[in-house]
Amino acid sequence: MKKVNQIIENEKYKKALKEIEILEKEREFCKHGIEHSLAVSRIAIIMDEENLDKEIIYAISLLHDIGKSVSKENHETIGVQLAADILKDTDFNSIERNIILNGVMNHRKGGDSYSNLIMKADTLSRNCFCCKAKSLCKWSENRKNKELTV
Repeated sequence: MKKVNQIIENEKYKKALKEIEILEKEREFCKHGIEHSLAVSRIAIIMDEENLDKEIIYAISLLHDIGKSVSKENHETIGVQLAADILKDTDFNSIERNIILNGVMNHRKGGDSYSNLIMKADTLSRNCFCCKAKSLCKWSENRKNKELTV
């Protein structure tokens, strides 16, 4: 997990996480900090039936919401730009970077194996069924994770 740790230790990554924390300080539900990203990673690894590369799963999970440090809207596009900059400082090769950036871009709509896996894990990481702020949630009912499942 050396390459994943390079993301976690990256100053640009830390700065983006801090920005997200500040922007979401008053938010009562669905925060997008490292705890969420790690939950997505772990759920994705449990669900992975294709034996996908675990470091790539972790990298996509850690970076999938990084664009929220700049904007709530279209955070995928901004996230890809930020993630590309962060990944330059890691030992991920160009093929791995492309897979990761594709996963960041498509984590809400799916597409390839990694994107589909992260999309499912992202939803399952949300405990809507026991959320104290569910009455304030703007997610449609069909997006909510209403029961514990894998």
